[in-house]
Amino acid sequence: MPRQIYPTLKKVYMPILVGGFIMALIPGCRFFENWENPFALSDRKEYKIIVEPLETRQVEWSGWSAIEQGNGLLTLRHVPAAGGRTLSCMIHEDDVFWVNDQWRGQRRPADAQETGIDFGGNYLAIGPQRSWSLQQQPFNPNAGPWQAEIENQDALSHTVRMTSRPGTLRGATVEMERSITMHRGNTHVRIEQKATNRGPDSIDFLLRTVTEIDGLRRRTADQPLRRLSFFFPVPLLDGVKKYRPILSLQTQTGTHFDASLPEDVLAVHYGGQAVQVISDSRKGWIAAVDRQSGWTFIKTLDALESAGYVDQHGPIELATGAMDRAQNLAVNRMELLGGFQRCRPGADIAQIEHWYAAVCQGPILAVTSVGAACEPLALRQEKEYIDVSGRFAVFYRGLARLAVLDHRDRELFVGEPIPIDPRQELLINATLPVKDKADVVVLRIHDYLDEPVGELAREHLRMVGR
Repeated sequence: MPRQIYPTLKKVYMPILVGGFIMALIPGCRFFENWENPFALSDRKEYKIIVEPLETRQVEWSGWSAIEQGNGLLTLRHVPAAGGRTLSCMIHEDDVFWVNDQWRGQRRPADAQETGIDFGGNYLAIGPQRSWSLQQQPFNPNAGPWQAEIENQDALSHTVRMTSRPGTLRGATVEMERSITMHRGNTHVRIEQKATNRGPDSIDFLLRTVTEIDGLRRRTADQPLRRLSFFFPVPLLDGVKKYRPILSLQTQTGTHFDASLPEDVLAVHYGGQAVQVISDSRKGWIAAVDRQSGWTFIKTLDALESAGYVDQHGPIELATGAMDRAQNLAVNRMELLGGFQRCRPGADIAQIEHWYAAVCQGPILAVTSVGAACEPLALRQEKEYIDVSGRFAVFYRGLARLAVLDHRDRELFVGEPIPIDPRQELLINATLPVKDKADVVVLRIHDYLDEPVGELAREHLRMVGR
């Protein structure tokens, strides 16, 4: 370095370096708070999570030609010939959906309008009941074949689209469509569905997504009832849960309704009785849990806040079926309904439904896009640490992290990553350090690439008794 430059640099920069060093030694000084040392070694653990690839293929299943989607966590089978239904949903080696053995493998022509037939599974219909019962639809939900194609097969998602031919009943002509997208590394299934008015006149209707859950444990010889419980949100009025039960004569006691859960959630425990219940909650989710094997099936519906309903319908409906030993069936119907709308000629009514699967013992108290709460996040704060507990179902293979944030959601502390899998409950039992200005504890979910995908739970410290 030239001699004439060195004294100048020494005179200008030396006081800055010395002053900065002194400030760093002063207690409470935040001069270097946001400075990152490029030479510091990271203590972050690296996790390599292996996930199965997506696979979508044509298969022969139960006498039908089907399209099968699978990702190692969840397997779906869609049958174009059976009214474009999804007739199989495999979770944890159990097939969750009910299929009518009487009609298994059979087909109906596209213009058939027979009543008294129900293939089962999941399907799309229109309502309300006074105009369009499940047995009287412009396009018979048991008829086919629907047109089916595999639209997308990239590394992260596969999409199957099924479209009916227009069907006509009582002057209304309607075409139905379902697009089902499965993702890699998680159990989220996105279903875009719509009904298009192909007739000359406007029609008033709503969309109904019907899922029929099998109440029998098919893998055992005597086929006893599954230990099913259904959970869904209900409105609270002055602290009282409000729902509309419609009971058969055999179930007037109502003992299957469980309103004891701590949240605004109702449980219905299935015991082979016929029960129907309607909820006006706009939270838009419903869950089925087999408390013995642990599989959990959840479906949610977008944009219900401003939806309107008629004919005593509500956004969430559950109808459990009386066990029929002679016909070897016990059918339980979970429904999510979109709002009542007018559809002009050539226009359509569309809605987006989401499915999630996991293994847990319930109850399901809250649902997010990354998991569900069975026991909400609980905090117990001491002078120098915070005890955190909770129990959750997760929808992703990946990592969970607890973090302590300030009131502006800035990170004060991030805990060690916890490997997660939808096939196992996530049990939280951790101790976190108390940090100055700490305001909230969050449970974050990351996917198998360690990319953040959402928050599973959040609890404020100010709510915790000291």
